[in-house]
Amino acid sequence: MHGIILERKKYGPLGYNKMYDFNDSDLTASLDVIADLCNRESIPYDAIEYMIGEITYGGRVTEEMDFRTLRCALKMFLNKDVNTRSNYQ
Repeated sequence: MHGIILERKKYGPLGYNKMYDFNDSDLTASLDVIADLCNRESIPYDAIEYMIGEITYGGRVTEEMDFRTLRCALKMFLNKDVNTRSNYQ
């Protein structure tokens, strides 16, 4: 997901309405959140999505449509179906 977010920046106004300063610290913080929250019996996908989408990456985004784009990218990679192999065979 981090790679997709960075790639969209290359397209200027076609990628995002404004230029945002996403960097490696966003990726590191997201990985820390995932590592901390995945050590539980059940994975709290909603909590991970909120912390990464709203706080880590979403905290930089000011335009509504950019925020929606960011959340859509996050939902592609962070959901219960990602954890099952049968969906990819």
